[in-house]
Amino acid sequence: MAVVWVCFKCLEEFDPHKAEFCDTCGWAKCPYCDACLCSLSRDEKRVAIAMYLSYTNLPDNEKQWWLEKAKVGADGKP
Repeated sequence: MAVVWVCFKCLEEFDPHKAEFCDTCGWAKCPYCDACLCSLSRDEKRVAIAMYLSYTNLPDNEKQWWLEKAKVGADGKP
């Protein structure tokens, strides 16, 4: 079964393994609307990261990295 993500902006499905990743936030860019975590409000970023962590089994260090991004905002600002 292939991994499919749904864009939080345009709601189109896409394969994150074939997507480009944002240099700023580290999130996969939607190939349809070019959205990433940078396109979301702070609260929306937290929801996106929480959903991602709920459905993935990441190593502890990578999970912690995403949790820190959610706490301070994906752009690194409090």
